[in-house]
Amino acid sequence: MRRRHFGRAVAGSACLLLSGALWAGSVEVSPVIASLSANHAIEAFTVRNEGQLPVTVQVSLMKWDQVQGKDVLTPTEELLSTPPLFSVAPGQSQILRVGAMHVTPRDGEIAYRMFLTEVPPPPQPGFRGLSVTLRLSIPIFIEPAKTRSPQLAWRVMPRADGGALVDVANSGTIHAKILAFSLRDKESKGVVRQDTSQYVLANNHSQWSFASFQAVRPGDHVALDAMTDTGEVTADLVVQPQ
Repeated sequence: MRRRHFGRAVAGSACLLLSGALWAGSVEVSPVIASLSANHAIEAFTVRNEGQLPVTVQVSLMKWDQVQGKDVLTPTEELLSTPPLFSVAPGQSQILRVGAMHVTPRDGEIAYRMFLTEVPPPPQPGFRGLSVTLRLSIPIFIEPAKTRSPQLAWRVMPRADGGALVDVANSGTIHAKILAFSLRDKESKGVVRQDTSQYVLANNHSQWSFASFQAVRPGDHVALDAMTDTGEVTADLVVQPQ
């Protein structure tokens, strides 16, 4: 079972207090992704406090869309969390249930994000530091009624300054997650690599820009190697005009 830690998810983002102390989250959450359906309308998450002090966690739920490859989050009442605010004692766990109010199968997957925000305790008398709350985001999907697969189409286009744009469009009924990809010209002289954890929702696209890739022109051939959450992709692409 995969788990996610507040501290690990924000490595390097623990708050540095002006007093010189270092504070990091100690909350473990599993699972780290959920899929809901008519037969599985509620998901149970385990939130565990591995620290030495009580932790308070606030839950917020957002509808997740993408516009021009950018994430758009809006508050939603289509999902419900129980409890929405809770405290966990050291070494203890809390079961958090999240369910869909109405599961109506659609042709495409519906996407949401659940945010778990660690609420800092009241400052001690005389405290003059700076604290930063830690926030964890977990994707939640409602499965489509029909075919459940992403359909990815990759394109490479020249930039006006000589670099390259890499675009991936998902015409499938569910999301895809791009983990990494590399791009090289036919002589393997120009190579770019991108490590990412970018989701491409159904009927959406994502794009990356590379100034360092050697100049490409429409009609040139480039080789693509990509890793996604459904497997590896290898393709010979023809550079297209924008």
